[in-house]
Amino acid sequence: SSTSWFINDLPLPDRARMGELAATAIPEAGLAESISSSSSSDGEEQQESNPAGSERSVHHEESAMEDPASARRKKLHDFLLEVQRLKNERLARQGQGQGGTDVKDATYTVPLKAKPFRETELHKLKRMQGKLEHMEGEDSRLRSIVDLYESASTKHQNADFHGAVADWTRVLLLDETDVNALFSRGQAKTNLGDLQGAMEDFIEALAKDSTRAPIWFSLGSVRSDMGDEEGAIADFGESLKLDPTRAEVWSCRATARLMRNDFADAVSDCNEAIDIDEGYASAWGIRGTAKHRHGDHDGAIHDLCKALELDPGNSWAEPILEEAIEACEHLRKLQSIRNAANASQNREGEPENDQPVND
Repeated sequence: SSTSWFINDLPLPDRARMGELAATAIPEAGLAESISSSSSSDGEEQQESNPAGSERSVHHEESAMEDPASARRKKLHDFLLEVQRLKNERLARQGQGQGGTDVKDATYTVPLKAKPFRETELHKLKRMQGKLEHMEGEDSRLRSIVDLYESASTKHQNADFHGAVADWTRVLLLDETDVNALFSRGQAKTNLGDLQGAMEDFIEALAKDSTRAPIWFSLGSVRSDMGDEEGAIADFGESLKLDPTRAEVWSCRATARLMRNDFADAVSDCNEAIDIDEGYASAWGIRGTAKHRHGDHDGAIHDLCKALELDPGNSWAEPILEEAIEACEHLRKLQSIRNAANASQNREGEPENDQPVND
């Protein structure tokens, strides 16, 4: 048979093992005699020196005495398993290009040529059910996030910043990578006066996405409110690198520089803001303030008047304008006094002309 031919082509130790199994499993088939005759001429000593095989034979004989039919079925089952294992081993050797040489690991728990699995309708149904459950779960999560977005935005608009913070926190529990939720929660915390919490949210958001200019601007604003003008200037600079078209950012950086008495750079930033938006009143007011503190009171008066013209609500500009006007008048008075003093000195230094005498 094909099985007998296959076994006779095995190495000696495997043929000896197969002979033992065949002798106890199917003695009437004559397979044991065929295996023994092919293996005795090559290695009788190896077959006789296999104590493990002898023990297995004794075990099979004891089992057969207790229940002959059951024992025989078990022996036949063991024999067929061993045949399958050896076939797998041979196929593995051929696949590795090793021919009939031994391999280190000859244990194969899965047949190399397993029958293809035929998916039943029940398997298909279970697989589709799993996919649907996953899709439904994901869809439910997304719906929850959308609902929370709407709720948080409405609460923010209605100045319910505590409620907005709570909703944005729920969004982050569903999706911790949501940069927009971190940014929005930071803005709500800013309105509540929680500057430290807002700064932490902005920093975490930028760690996830550092290309968001508005977040850099918000972080700079918080740092400025906390008194860290140097850090604010750096954050505003990052925002301007990403988007240099926002007059508000230029103006805020000018304010931070003004707080550090960097008047020239403050004026320069305000110039950029005014070039972008000539109607941006804050930029005119900040530039006027910088000019006033830098000693250019006439220029300050011009800029501060322009700021109040564009936005009369800029109440902070009025006292600075008054200071600039007073300073300007004071300078004019001083200049007038200096001019008068200089004129007096000049008159005193001139020689007196002799009056002609009439005869």
